[in-house]
Amino acid sequence: EGLVYEGVNIHPGKPKQEVLVVVNATGPEVIDTNQNGMHGDYALLDAKGGTFVHAKFSILDKNRKPITVPELDVTFFDLDKHTSGNEVEFVKIKKPDAHFLTKDTLIDVSEGTDGYVTFKATKEGTGADNPENPLMLTTEQKNKAVTVKYINTGNFEAELGSTGKGANYRGFLFVFRPSLLCAKTIGGEDPDIVPSDPTTTPPTTAPETTTTTVEEKQCWFTIPIINFCFPKLF
Repeated sequence: EGLVYEGVNIHPGKPKQEVLVVVNATGPEVIDTNQNGMHGDYALLDAKGGTFVHAKFSILDKNRKPITVPELDVTFFDLDKHTSGNEVEFVKIKKPDAHFLTKDTLIDVSEGTDGYVTFKATKEGTGADNPENPLMLTTEQKNKAVTVKYINTGNFEAELGSTGKGANYRGFLFVFRPSLLCAKTIGGEDPDIVPSDPTTTPPTTAPETTTTTVEEKQCWFTIPIINFCFPKLF
């Protein structure tokens, strides 16, 4: 299966560049293509409960030529456990240059010998606690999210799925922006964000302007890569 999103490569001090984000996903089970694509302000990939999809994300220019971006930030949201079938959702991703979690994260992190890092849910959740806006998140929604950062790359790979048994499809929400570092916290205190390496430099920021709303909290400007306004799905 292939999904193509339109985006904009944004890096402070450089001209904006129109790009395509291409996602090719395969899995051991039939993928429900009707559910994949956009879900509100989020991109969405589905995996049948108890299985996974392997997805390759590639960045191309408008002529469909591969490009390298100086910094690529991606945030995955709402990693849950499910009582039905004892399912535990996970994102297993090609090791990034850095990742960011909250200090009181509800995600377990483990690194394998295969060059991948796995982020696994530790707390149960339902559809009622799903995030609706990547710029405005509750403390728990931030605790169930992870932001990863790649330097000088044009692609990465990830497995999205769940362990245990499950008959339902599980939706995995993500955006191409460092939401944990710039989204506003609603309904609670702003949690501390902890990098995987204390010496890690946070994603590039630009001075806040008078046109930036409180909700954006620099999110439109901190993304040194793809502005998550993907209006088209082919």
